[in-house]
Amino acid sequence: MPSPEQEPIYDLPQLADELLEEIFLRIASPADLARASAACVTFRRLVTGRSFLRRYRSLHKPPPLLGLLGHDGFHPAEPPHPSAAAARALAHAADFSFSFLPSPGRWIQQDCLDGRVLLERSLSDNDDAGEGELVPIDTRNMADLAVCDPVSRRYVILPPIPDDLITSGEQEGLLIFETFLAPAATEEEEMVDTTTSFRVVARANYESKVVIFVFSSLTEEWHSSRSVAQAFIWFFQRYYAHGCIYWVMYLVDKLLVLDICKMVLSTINFQWDQDSPIPDILEMDDDMIGAFCLKGDLSGRTHLCYGTRRIDADVADGPPLNLDKTIPLPLPLLLSLSLDRICTIAATQGYLLFSGRTEEDDTDALYFTLEPKTMLLEKVGTMIRTSKGDRAAAG
Repeated sequence: MPSPEQEPIYDLPQLADELLEEIFLRIASPADLARASAACVTFRRLVTGRSFLRRYRSLHKPPPLLGLLGHDGFHPAEPPHPSAAAARALAHAADFSFSFLPSPGRWIQQDCLDGRVLLERSLSDNDDAGEGELVPIDTRNMADLAVCDPVSRRYVILPPIPDDLITSGEQEGLLIFETFLAPAATEEEEMVDTTTSFRVVARANYESKVVIFVFSSLTEEWHSSRSVAQAFIWFFQRYYAHGCIYWVMYLVDKLLVLDICKMVLSTINFQWDQDSPIPDILEMDDDMIGAFCLKGDLSGRTHLCYGTRRIDADVADGPPLNLDKTIPLPLPLLLSLSLDRICTIAATQGYLLFSGRTEEDDTDALYFTLEPKTMLLEKVGTMIRTSKGDRAAAG
């Protein structure tokens, strides 16, 4: 007896990107969203898009911190952290050894943002500079920069900064060269697919000035800012908030501010005790920035000192940013609360990242995140003690 004729099997139609985005926007848990993004390249492309992230963060709390990315690889968040499962999925799906990047040379991680990693290639066999460190320019190769997605294994090799942007006189006095990622500009978000657009910022410290160079993936060109006359001083870690990059300046009570869209440098008065740990700058709601710093008292307890300032306040003559508020820090009892054992090592995407050591173990470090908006403190994990060069990887 002949078998009945079977109905033809049709492939299910692919959902449009717009419909997928609407579905992803309704995922309430950032950890679940991070797991979904690791399922395939298409999902990751949509979830890491700048416009989608902006919409999602306006509806939900900050993206989950998935772990730490440093010179020794990716350290996923550990149970019972709510992002532990998503972190394991990311660690399994991604290549954080960056073996897909071209050889020769060793690629050193410089920064990570929104699923992308910026790396710099070192061709020196005696490269003693650790990841994220600022070292004299004559030991680095300005041309060898790459931006990649460790999940999709796609990467872009950046062109060198053109000679016409770097005069011969400035080259002779170049002392420090720092590179990092920055979000795409607002006008770029409206013109192109934000999942593929990015910017790389390079800060060049000369003997008497500071110049910023910015590479845009939209134009595939480097541009430079107007220089700021400044005798050489040291800059601490940079921070991104509301379209600007902030650097805490050492030995002067100021922040150096770069407006990325306007490519304009300026300074803000910033009063803090320079005998205290270095403050961290964090983007806050309602067009505010916040400065946060740990401080101890005579009883051995640790407090979080902080202050806020509106970003639309007059830069030159506006009120200074002060650490004029103090709240006790709810750290676990197993941590020694002396300031030589606990410090902030990063501030990113709504979180402060703390590193601390226990009395029993002086080698490994405990890592915690603090969300200042809710004062929610969560343990990320325990790993080999690191430095401010390591980066918090958020979903």
